[in-house]
Amino acid sequence: MSPKLNSLLARLEQVLDDVEGRVDQGLNSFPVPSALVANWDEYTSCLTAFYTHIESAVFSAPNNRNVNHSYNSRRCCQLLRNMWGHNGDKAGFELARTGHEGGLLKVLRSIADAMAREYAGKQIETLVLGYWQERSVAQFLSDADSYLHRYGHLLPLELTEGSAIRVRAEFINVLKEHPQTVRRMRSIGR
Repeated sequence: MSPKLNSLLARLEQVLDDVEGRVDQGLNSFPVPSALVANWDEYTSCLTAFYTHIESAVFSAPNNRNVNHSYNSRRCCQLLRNMWGHNGDKAGFELARTGHEGGLLKVLRSIADAMAREYAGKQIETLVLGYWQERSVAQFLSDADSYLHRYGHLLPLELTEGSAIRVRAEFINVLKEHPQTVRRMRSIGR
């Protein structure tokens, strides 16, 4: 396996742990105002402050920086809709208002998890595309073959059947999924 590919894979495997660790630090250091929220404004204000706090933790930015609170509020609500459907933001409010299923903490944890996936995904994509731009077609195909030799047993059968042409054709996507592939393999051994 080429040193560049080895280096990339090591960096990719570290991204999830790094981003999730910073998000967890942000989640654990966020001062939750109360277990229950009484109204929509209090709810959206808490979500906005939380979103800003998590971003500060992920990017090591000051928490008191100028932010667009309206944008962060909309972004939180959109994350909840993406996770829980068209009225996800309202479902989150009901959980936070009533305390059911973990209440506000469940909503904040869900937002934190979504932010971790999003930021890790963007970082992984940036690393893979940067790697791809530095490699010739011959190097890229050679790297795909090396990857297949080392990690082919972890890939879905439909990718590796025949001569594994799909892995070579979609090697960029295989690399983007590498951290999750390795994580799944590690969790099986637990």
